[in-house]
Amino acid sequence: SGASPPRAQRRAATGLHPAIGFAGARVLYADDQQVNRLVMAGQLRRLGVEVELATGGEEAVGLALAEQWDVI
Repeated sequence: SGASPPRAQRRAATGLHPAIGFAGARVLYADDQQVNRLVMAGQLRRLGVEVELATGGEEAVGLALAEQWDVI
């Protein structure tokens, strides 16, 4: 059968889990497209990440300089 193995099987085969090491991280995400910001924020929050959204580069630079981030 050409079906892919279930997610748990794939995870066990690679030894990787997407949420390892991300829970509690502070991430600053900048994008000028609102839908991209909303999608990314949802994905990151499901991993337990604290997300701050910026609407563009200028706002992101200000936030990056004002606070401590794990990932920008």
